[in-house]
Parts: sequence; structure tokens; C-alpha cells
Amino acid sequence: VQASLNSLIKDGTYQQILDKWSIGFGAVKESKRNEEIFG
Repeated sequence: VQASLNSLIKDGTYQQILDKWSIGFGAVKESKRNEEIFG
């Protein structure tokens, strides 16, 4: 899932989706794994 999301971020699809719903201002630059949960 992380790799897929990072791919969408890299190619601009993620930003387009957020912009469509007027929430593009909250976009993240990279998907990261929460090491506290997944170790």
C-alpha cells in the first residue's frame, strides 16, 4: 500500500484527487510507515 501511494504522489494523481475534493492543501509529500505500530 505504501509503495502504491508513493507512486500516486510521484505521478501527481494523488494531488489531483485531493484537489478535486478541495483538500489539496493537506497533501503529504511522502507516505511513511509508522514504526511505532509496525516496528
